Amino acid sequence: MAPVKEEKRVVELSLEDEKWLAKALNAEEIKDIDISSMKVKATDLMLMSLGYCFGITIQAYTNHKGYKIENVKIEVIGEKHPQENRYEKLTINVSFDSDLTEEQIQRVMEIGKRGCTVGNTLEKGAVVEKKFVG
Repeated sequence: MAPVKEEKRVVELSLEDEKWLAKALNAEEIKDIDISSMKVKATDLMLMSLGYCFGITIQAYTNHKGYKIENVKIEVIGEKHPQENRYEKLTINVSFDSDLTEEQIQRVMEIGKRGCTVGNTLEKGAVVEKKFVG
């Protein structure tokens, strides 16, 4: 298994003038992102994060291997739990054009699953602590 590069990531959100702003404190360029203006639900951001993480993972792997893939499409489907306020199933559908063998495609998918921190966190769970700090 690849070594973990960072022990901790910090994202800060603030409500300013009725806008939610976010910044990644570990990022090289710290910029405020106006999440409110995106007109996207928080759950959609989560699904986008999962798809994006999977996508950049397979992109890095295929670039490293010299594989040519084009027209990459990733669809993430979240199915809500009937009684609880959460998703009970997340599905990532991936398609791309390439001349890869079935075995190579399976390896790309395996690397995408194994290398995506967002997917691994959602799949294996994480302790979520909520603290009022001021």
